[in-house]
Amino acid sequence: MNTKHNPKKFCPGPQSRYRQLPVIGPVLDDLLTWFRQQRYAESTIHNYIKAVSRLIRWLQTLRGSALGGLTQADLLLAYSHFRGPHSDVAAAARALGRFFRERQLIPVGESEPVPPSEHRLDSFGSYLQDVRGLAPSTIEGHLSRLRLFLQFLKYDENPSVIQTLDLNQIEMFVRKAAETNNRFSLQHVVASLRAFLRHQYAEGILEHSLHEQIDTPRTYRLEQLPRALPWEQVVTTLHRLPRAWRATRLHAALSSRPIRIAQ
Repeated sequence: MNTKHNPKKFCPGPQSRYRQLPVIGPVLDDLLTWFRQQRYAESTIHNYIKAVSRLIRWLQTLRGSALGGLTQADLLLAYSHFRGPHSDVAAAARALGRFFRERQLIPVGESEPVPPSEHRLDSFGSYLQDVRGLAPSTIEGHLSRLRLFLQFLKYDENPSVIQTLDLNQIEMFVRKAAETNNRFSLQHVVASLRAFLRHQYAEGILEHSLHEQIDTPRTYRLEQLPRALPWEQVVTTLHRLPRAWRATRLHAALSSRPIRIAQ
């Protein structure tokens, strides 16, 4: 049987440290089944479970080592804490929240009101996962860039701003993003904007297909310095240098000690 396209299932053994985790350990098998029902790749499942270990340690600082009284509000707080620099842990917190909500294993709990922008991003993130099938890290990248876009629009102060959005506002945001992003990074910003605006248009929130009117920053082949030179080019360059200088530099490289060159 050809197993090339049938990756081995991630299945922690009876003594696995993951089965010793509070809250997660007793329902680990059910959680793994749920992940597969959601069509997560085996590698993603493995990464999520590893990220859960770090998530649990952080939650224990809030609820104690046994995680007594854990709520959905705690997972939402964890998502807000880890998003950005630790997108894998944030994505795991988000997935766990969905699992516990569907299984009704932990209460909702009391939390501060979620900003309208986060509701919008959460809805778009679910679309990217459930419909587009994107990887969690890719989704988090989109959401982090779009979070800056909604902040630029002051969406939390006026959620209806999306319905009246025009091309001039989008261009102003892209110009502002260009101040801190090179053209390669700006391509990702524009890609996230296009995906978001396309979805808003398909949902009937936007009247015009603004996603079709955004230009992608142009990049050119070989416009950046190469990360490494071919060995043949290095040898050619060395042979063009004066013999005495070449010998001195070679000796310095081999000895790993600074050498003074006589004048």
